[in-house]
Amino acid sequence: MREIASEVAAVRHLSDRTVQSHIGRAMQLVDEYPAVVRAGEAGALTRAHVRIVTDAGTPLPEDRRPEFDALAAGLAAELSPGRLRTRLAALAEKLNPTKLTERR
Repeated sequence: MREIASEVAAVRHLSDRTVQSHIGRAMQLVDEYPAVVRAGEAGALTRAHVRIVTDAGTPLPEDRRPEFDALAAGLAAELSPGRLRTRLAALAEKLNPTKLTERR
């Protein structure tokens, strides 16, 4: 991955660390948020929507992400990115088996 990131970075005039970060996020998106990927490919979501979904879903345990993915894809298609952030924060909290007070 480092070699590919270095080549892409040179062509795009970016740092290899930036490209590695982009690749890592893309891999996470494809692996953990397939419904969001499908909605994005269909043109129902913007990059901002996708970023908000992955940011909100990251704190969830892996076994809760498929449910979050399905619900988030539906919400994202209906809401603006600004409104989506608030709704997904509440959804992630609801789906998280460890409550906020315990995590603190």
